Amino acid sequence: MNIELQKEIEHLKLLFAFVSKPFPNIKGATDDEIGHIRDVTGLDLNGDIIDFYQFMNGSNREEIFAVFSDEETPCEFLSIESALDAWGIKLSDIDGYYDSINEQYDDYEVDPPRDKRIRQDVWMNKRWFPFADFNGGGTRVYWDADPTPLGKVGQIIVYQHDPDGIYYVAEDFVTFLKKSNDLFEGNPRDLLEGIYD
Repeated sequence: MNIELQKEIEHLKLLFAFVSKPFPNIKGATDDEIGHIRDVTGLDLNGDIIDFYQFMNGSNREEIFAVFSDEETPCEFLSIESALDAWGIKLSDIDGYYDSINEQYDDYEVDPPRDKRIRQDVWMNKRWFPFADFNGGGTRVYWDADPTPLGKVGQIIVYQHDPDGIYYVAEDFVTFLKKSNDLFEGNPRDLLEGIYD
């Protein structure tokens, strides 16, 4: 684990200490569990998101991230099992599912326009790995393995419902975590509401 990620994890733990609540003690993912992501999705997650999964495999419904789409939203960290469920592991026709969702948005007008680092032609993509969400997917955060040529594999994007939009968040996972911690620190009373007893 690199020093920058370690620093942001310690920052996150301090935010929990600030509200006098213990940080979730969740066992990290094994190499086999991480390999299962690749086996099922074909996605080769790498870098800091893998290190974070090895640190803790989900947050057990605790909101440990904050993301800004069209508003600030706290999110839980999905375990690998929950993330694969959200991706569609249990669907019998995964391609048909993604195609049908994207067809529903054929005439949808995006306002504001989507960031040019994110693919413009899809609303759900098998190459977006969902690792965090709020309210059962009303907000969903993805590790993007299918950016445009202006983007970067591993960039973090977020889907926000009502009004529906997909927003660019960060160039990589550790930058996302830093932004998340900064959001919590800058607005603890509202964003840390789920952490308060």
